[in-house]
Amino acid sequence: MTVLRCILSLSLLSGGAAAAQDRDWSGPMAGASLGIARGEQTVPETALSFETAFPGPAFAEVAGATAEDTAAAASAFAGYRWQSGAWVGGVTFEVEGTRLEAEYDGTSAAGRDIPGGTFEVDAALRAMGELGYASGPNLFTLAAGPAAVRGTARTTGVEGTGYSVRLGWDRAVSQNMLVGVALTHTGLDGFDELDVADIVGDRVGSQDVDMDYQTLAVRLTYEF
Repeated sequence: MTVLRCILSLSLLSGGAAAAQDRDWSGPMAGASLGIARGEQTVPETALSFETAFPGPAFAEVAGATAEDTAAAASAFAGYRWQSGAWVGGVTFEVEGTRLEAEYDGTSAAGRDIPGGTFEVDAALRAMGELGYASGPNLFTLAAGPAAVRGTARTTGVEGTGYSVRLGWDRAVSQNMLVGVALTHTGLDGFDELDVADIVGDRVGSQDVDMDYQTLAVRLTYEF
């Protein structure tokens, strides 16, 4: 009788494991995330274009300045996945909102202080290709693709383009619901045609602002 019970228990366990392994990850999905973003923004030292009557480097201390900030971040996303064995591919479109803010100060060549100003990241839009590996109720993913970021320099809206890379883990908690964690890196080479004047409020030149930021978020996904 004991032997029969052991055989029955092993059969039930193996059947449950097989059912979990055979889970179908393909199909449309949508969800939301909530987390923390940490970013670093830099005004490069090169290629300053001056529009000032001051002789010499009128933007000496702001060029090369770096500022960091941490803020909450939330996103909504939707996409589609295809499965072949344990491998899962997909595409995802995501919009993320945050409030990363940098503050800069500088001094003109004439020794006059340039008013402090701010540069703020407001939202990011991502389109990402995804490759994942399924193991039971777990799905481990790597995704990458282009990103567009909208920001505000003092009161002027600015835009930049770059890329995003994401490492993710999802776990099925029901037939349609997934919970998971994702770490996303977003990098931008610069916000084109962004006036330094937009940042500090003085006609001292124009320059790109480079930015990198990471988002660590908890994700809730619904599979249709």
